Amino acid sequence: MAGGSGASSSAPAKGKGKARGKAVAVETAAAEKKRSGNQPREPFPVISGYEWVRGDVREFYSVFKSFLEINAIWKSHRICQLSISKLIRLEPCQPSERVYMGGTSNLPFFYMYLCFFRDLGVCLPFTQFECNFLNFVNSAPCQLHPNSWGFLRAFQVLCSTQGVGLSLSVFLHFYQLKLGVPPYGWVSLNGSKAGGLFSLYS
Repeated sequence: MAGGSGASSSAPAKGKGKARGKAVAVETAAAEKKRSGNQPREPFPVISGYEWVRGDVREFYSVFKSFLEINAIWKSHRICQLSISKLIRLEPCQPSERVYMGGTSNLPFFYMYLCFFRDLGVCLPFTQFECNFLNFVNSAPCQLHPNSWGFLRAFQVLCSTQGVGLSLSVFLHFYQLKLGVPPYGWVSLNGSKAGGLFSLYS
């Protein structure tokens, strides 16, 4: 999903406006998609203007369809620091809405996967290291594959426990960006020639 018409509209919000965090679930980390038996799944149709999105990204949809479900997430997970809790609002996605789509809201917003908060310990606001990396790869938070978010989080924990300062250049010594060719999927990190530091998140 790197690039294309939806990248800028889903970018991390800047400025003083309230940010809407769209809670979206990934099948492997948050919820299983509804399927009947072993019947082959039909690919989610290509939407005009989003031909650049790969099929495996198009098929995922939000399982959170009401504010009741979203409020339960807010209460059971650490979404943000208390100091900015009044500036953050979670909202359910519409049935036809996908993470790669641009928004029509006047308020700045970005999409998030539940596993970021539940499993990876991501907490808003993003750390400076996370912001630096997202700016470096020019991607919105949901464009980066959860495995790669796991690498980011683990590197920060490792540096903290060892008393070592965070360095984007050191991190990129061990990992390289994988973009692929159109149509695009998630932006991913692979171990560089020096080898990766951590095992895959699952």
